[in-house]
Amino acid sequence: MENIYNKSIEELANLVIRGEFGCGKERENKLGDLYQIVQNKVNEKLGCSVRRKLNQKSIQILAERAIKGEFGNNDNRKKNLGYAFVEVQNKINEILGYPNRLEKEEKTIEEYANEVIKGVYGNDEDTKKKLGNLYPIVQNRVNEILGNSYRIDIDGKSIEIYAQRVIKGEFGNGEERKNKLGQLYNVVQDKVNEILGCPIRSEK
Repeated sequence: MENIYNKSIEELANLVIRGEFGCGKERENKLGDLYQIVQNKVNEKLGCSVRRKLNQKSIQILAERAIKGEFGNNDNRKKNLGYAFVEVQNKINEILGYPNRLEKEEKTIEEYANEVIKGVYGNDEDTKKKLGNLYPIVQNRVNEILGNSYRIDIDGKSIEIYAQRVIKGEFGNGEERKNKLGQLYNVVQDKVNEILGCPIRSEK
């Protein structure tokens, strides 16, 4: 059988349901570190509410696969990871050296921008203080939404934040990511490549 680590969790679950991995201990031995993850997906597909608590090794595996893009981005990732989303996303943040930990769902740049427009964060200095390092990113999006061409210069810290949020799936992939990042696409994508240890540089 092909290396199981080359298959998605969804594919492995389908193979289990077809009987490819046997039952009980045989299945557990064949799936190894992936057993808990795959068995939970099998249970979900079969309408069984039983879920095995994921150990740290399983969380690590899911995080590594999420970084590679297996579970999609943004809402797709949340849907595909389900109850494990927060634990896995926190592990992703840890792997990538991002200090934030999710206690609950994190707001997107778009959501922050809409809240700024509604006055949730006050005005001027209050907004800057409450948004912290996110301020230039969010304020530029606010300006875009309101049709204001003025843009705040983006510094290295802001590029780092953009890159981390790209990795988490907030800006999608391919053309969608290019459109959302606009003139910042190349520099942010280079930072993403650097964080992920990818030698490929984006085209200038």
